[in-house]
Formats: sequence, structure tokens, C-alpha cells
Amino acid sequence: MPDLPDLMPDPMLSFRFLVVFLNRFKPFDMRFQKVSGLSASIETKPITGCGHIGDNASLVESVSYGDLELERGLIFFTTSLADDFEKAMETLKVRPANVLISLLDKHCLPLRNWLVHQAYPQKWSIGEFSGDSNSVVVETMIFKYRFFESIGL
Repeated sequence: MPDLPDLMPDPMLSFRFLVVFLNRFKPFDMRFQKVSGLSASIETKPITGCGHIGDNASLVESVSYGDLELERGLIFFTTSLADDFEKAMETLKVRPANVLISLLDKHCLPLRNWLVHQAYPQKWSIGEFSGDSNSVVVETMIFKYRFFESIGL
């Protein structure tokens, strides 16, 4: 009989991934060093007085989603995604986009995919400049989105 650990797949590694803004941006807008914010939580409303003293219950109200945060090294020319952020900040007009995030295997084939629906710019920032280190300047982009879903391969 095989050992149980031999039947268990290895956990997925997080350092190979791809971010694609569907039908919107150019290849430079696919290169990110960090992605976070794929999260969902159920919002509840507490109710009291359910018949017994001290009994409390909660009603499910809605699902809330985190903010999608993308980080990358700042490059010397402006990309279409950075232009989109700048226009949104100047005009307060946003153009939502769907974003595909894929976790890749060692052959760069997708292991898991998430489709983020109607992401729009919320915050843009540049990391610190420091004379103490020789590090890459980081550009951070934060997006709000309606929801995300895990999609098949």
C-alpha cells in the first residue's frame, strides 16, 4: 500500500504567475512582481432576541471582496495601464476591465485561474527612493472589483 504522502500533490508555488487585462492593455501591462487581494468574505448582520436570553444569531447579508493589488518595477516609459490610471485620477472616469490571473507550473502552463470582473483603478503609488540601497523602484496599483471567480483550464 503506498504511503499517504505519495498520494498528496505538492502545494503550488506562488512565484510563477501571469496577469492579463483582457482586451485592453499591451504586453508591458502583464509583467508584475506581486499580486494580492483575491479575497472574499461573507458579511453578516447580528440579530438578537431569538427567544432565549443571551442567544444571538446572524443573517447573511452579502459578500465583500478585497482590493486587487499589483506591484511591478517602474519602467522608463508610460504604459497604457499607467495612462488609464492617470486619466482616472484626473477625470474621475474609470473604464472597468476584466483581469485574468493564472498560477503557472514549471512549464508555464496554468494550474489555477481566477477571473476578476470589472476591475477599476482606485489607488496608484510609487515606492520610496532611498540612497541607502540599490533597489528597484516599485509601482503599486490597487483596483476595486465587483467579484472574482475561479475558472477551469
